[in-house]
Amino acid sequence: MRFLFTRPTSTVSRIKAALFLTIITGTSLCLYIYTCVPGEAAKFPECVPSRIYSSSLPTTGRSEPKYGHPSLDYHKNYTRNKFTVVMPTHNRNLQLLTVIGHYCNISNVHKILVLWNNVGEPVPGPIKDFKCQVPVKIKIMKENKLTSRFRPYPEIETEVIFSVDDDRMVDPHGMEKGFAAWQAFPHLLVGHCPRPHSFQDSQYKYCGKRDPHYYSMILTDTLPEALHTFKDKNMNGEDIIMNATVADYLKELDGPQCSGLFVNSSTDEIHIKPNRASLWQREDHVKKRNDCLNLIVSVYGYMPLMSCELQ
Repeated sequence: MRFLFTRPTSTVSRIKAALFLTIITGTSLCLYIYTCVPGEAAKFPECVPSRIYSSSLPTTGRSEPKYGHPSLDYHKNYTRNKFTVVMPTHNRNLQLLTVIGHYCNISNVHKILVLWNNVGEPVPGPIKDFKCQVPVKIKIMKENKLTSRFRPYPEIETEVIFSVDDDRMVDPHGMEKGFAAWQAFPHLLVGHCPRPHSFQDSQYKYCGKRDPHYYSMILTDTLPEALHTFKDKNMNGEDIIMNATVADYLKELDGPQCSGLFVNSSTDEIHIKPNRASLWQREDHVKKRNDCLNLIVSVYGYMPLMSCELQ
């Protein structure tokens, strides 16, 4: 899950590249990001996180960025006191009812926007007519893409977005802490699931296991074409790309710094047993994550991600 960005108001072409998971099609970058993927760590070998890191919290920019996006106060017509839940869904109809019901009862939710990725299939009545104390909008998607959650939909009326998968229910206290962290640092990706990367044998590698001291990304359109093609073709890496793009963007504001802020929740996320295999369970998941990191270096000419010291 992620608390996302301030509501984008221009096309991605106004951003050099949008990478927590993916590719923004808009401007101001402020995300609250994901729940951890259960079992993912078991798929990765041990790796030593990169020790090129920043121990200080990022600051808001003082100079004009090269991206040319509107300042945060540009979004004065949108509320900052509540957030929009953006939830892509694909072939999880029964679970979806349970998950929507969970977020209906979370404080500070302004609206729930369900992205219906079952292309060509009608929305079942129980989902379409679901009763909730906040508005639930079902948006029919023309394509099933990972990056659908990052589009600047007109239904979004809040500066911040809580982006969550259709099989994850985050405890209310953890969400409250994450939202408060975003309000304090609205220019960052904010989330509960930190991951480091490493540099071994002249190659960058994604570390699926959490390091006790360091992280370099928080597990969430004019991306460079190579990255745009990679995430659509492989259905992977959109979160890593988002972190790298935010890190590159922040570097232009105040120098190299962390792309995200980790929020340590005192309670674990509630996981629903999936009724189908998830993308992270595929055999080539690890290889694609590694390939994505090295492609980022090739495209940007350097590694934007920096290891951040857990505090």
